[in-house]
Order: sequence, then C-alpha cells, then structure tokens
Amino acid sequence: MRRNLLILTLVLGVAGCGGGAAGVDAPIIIDDVAVQVVFAQIQDSFSTGGAEYSPRDSDGALLVVRATIDSPIDAVDTDDWNIRVEDSGGGTSNADLRIAQSGVIDGEEKNSLTWVFAVTRDADPFTLWLRDQSVELAALLSAPSEDG
Repeated sequence: MRRNLLILTLVLGVAGCGGGAAGVDAPIIIDDVAVQVVFAQIQDSFSTGGAEYSPRDSDGALLVVRATIDSPIDAVDTDDWNIRVEDSGGGTSNADLRIAQSGVIDGEEKNSLTWVFAVTRDADPFTLWLRDQSVELAALLSAPSEDG
C-alpha cells in the first residue's frame, strides 16, 4: 500500500512540474481541434478590416488573444466554446470581436482565431477559458511581442 502511494505521489509531482502551460506550450483539444494560444497582448486599440476598436472606459483596455488551430476555419464552430477571460478579481469578459483567418504564421500555412476582449487595464493576470479548459495568459502577456 505504501509503495503504491509513493508511486502516485511521484507521478503527480512530475505531471505538475515543468510540463509547460496547457494551451500555450502545448495545444489543448476542443471538439477534436488542437488549439494553441500563440499571442496575447493588452492594447489601447485594435484595427482590422479598416475598422478601429477601442475600450469604452478610460481605465479600460483591449486584450487581444490569437490561437492557431489544426483544422480548416470553415470546419470549426466555436459558438458553443463559451470563450471568455477571467481576471484576478474574478471578473469575466466575453469576446467582443472574433476573427478567423488562414495565412502564413512563422513560415507555415496555419489557421488562426483571434479574440478581442474589453478588460480593465490593470486587472491581470488573465485566464482564457475555452469551454471548460483554462489557458493562463501571464507568460504571453509578459513576453515582448513582435505581433499586434
């Protein structure tokens, strides 16, 4: 009995250490679609298709999150993914803008999903929720970015 308990403890210790952040360092699977968050940044505004988006409040900001997926854009239905972010105070925001794109990312043809959330500027850390799976965005938000 003691030997089994020790093995279980070791397995749990290894699984919890150094495995990387789910959804950032390794994809998560939702509806047979591999989703990997590759970009997250707090911005004052966001532009796409000739339209400019900005927060409604002076203490607000936009959290822009981009993920790559391994499925064709037209084969992915994210309507029931319940996409939202949660901040450190427990506040949640649903995606105000959703963009699906196909194109070249890091020299490879990839499909991506971009979500824009209205958030309070200093409310981080943020957790992205895709259905019942969470993705911690802290590492991406603290990393310098070339993308926008």
